[in-house]
Amino acid sequence: MNPNLCVPTKPLAPEATDGVCEGGEWTAPTVVPATTPGINYVVTQQPNAGNGWTYIVTATVQNGYAWGDLTGTGWVEVSSATATYTGTVDPNLCEPTVPAAPEATDGVCEGGEWTAPTVEAISGTGYTAVVTQQPNAGNGWTYIVTATVQSGYAWGDLTGTGWQKVTNATATYTDTVEPNLCEDVFPVAPTVEDNFCTGGVFTPPTVVPGVTPGLAYTVVQQPTEANGWTYIVRATIVVDNIAWGNLSGTGWIRESATVASFTKTVVPALCVEIIPPRPTVAPETNVCIEDSFVPPVIVPGKTTGVVYTVVQQPSAKNRWTYIVTATIVEDGIAWGDLSGTGWVADSATKTTYISTVVPHGCDAPKPHKPTGVAVLPNTGAGPSGDSMFTMLWLMILVASSATVIGLRLRRVSR
Repeated sequence: MNPNLCVPTKPLAPEATDGVCEGGEWTAPTVVPATTPGINYVVTQQPNAGNGWTYIVTATVQNGYAWGDLTGTGWVEVSSATATYTGTVDPNLCEPTVPAAPEATDGVCEGGEWTAPTVEAISGTGYTAVVTQQPNAGNGWTYIVTATVQSGYAWGDLTGTGWQKVTNATATYTDTVEPNLCEDVFPVAPTVEDNFCTGGVFTPPTVVPGVTPGLAYTVVQQPTEANGWTYIVRATIVVDNIAWGNLSGTGWIRESATVASFTKTVVPALCVEIIPPRPTVAPETNVCIEDSFVPPVIVPGKTTGVVYTVVQQPSAKNRWTYIVTATIVEDGIAWGDLSGTGWVADSATKTTYISTVVPHGCDAPKPHKPTGVAVLPNTGAGPSGDSMFTMLWLMILVASSATVIGLRLRRVSR
């Protein structure tokens, strides 16, 4: 038996690992030869793009060893001392990806309401994106979006995209938005005009709304006696970029984002109604003193804000008819209901009183009824002052004519 026979041996296949792209970073394929007694291994060709990712491992038997049957092992016997193993790996290179810019919308103030800015991150092939900082006043309306690559991908060229590479796996996009905040607006209080009594006539109050840029005012209800002298004014926002400020204490009530109302009651400056007193006959007049007749003298009444004028004192010539006028000369007063008072209103400021006096004493001439003329007492509800005055003068003329005729008859009879 020959003690120097070769021991047959078989090399083991190498351990090959494909390339890996993870976290935006590529790890190249690796080839690690096995360990076998009696065999030396060496990687004689590493896999790369130039060789189609093909690797070669060469095994060399040591002294005392010889190749056994290599069939089906993947090894190819090159010589009695060497054999090679050829294989390929998958490089799994990283695919480049560039994230899309986020969609940012500025804030807007419309219809009296503010809509905050919005930022929407856009995820795409090979990456995911999320908004990591929303814009607000505290950060100067700055937002940040962070993108993270997925397995098998790495960042492409980010130049000019707005994205900044932070790590192999992450990139950020930073920008600002316009908040376009609403500007506070405050409607002005309406004013009340008129509302006075002058010339014996009451002019009711009229509400006039204010003027404010961006607002439209409407007087919904003017003050009247029927509504308790309450008025309502409505203000409506008609342009963008403004909204109601804090209306507390202004008298305005917010009804909606665009409408506010103002309700208030006016104290009406109504006319104080007055009734002029009837004229009187002055004392110690219309009497007979020592066989001398003192004719009646009419004294008008007194009323604050009214001027009385005796237009005609009573006498025999006017059949003891007197006329007094009352004229309103101050604001705040007006005639009341003159029915049955003897006063007849000529206008809002003037009224007339016409009546007769019955003379007393010394057989003073008494009013007598002219032939064919009926003398009626004045009740204040009859004809107007002018008509009454005309009728009285006609009566006086008829009476005078009758007197003259009587004198002529006496002379003829003599």
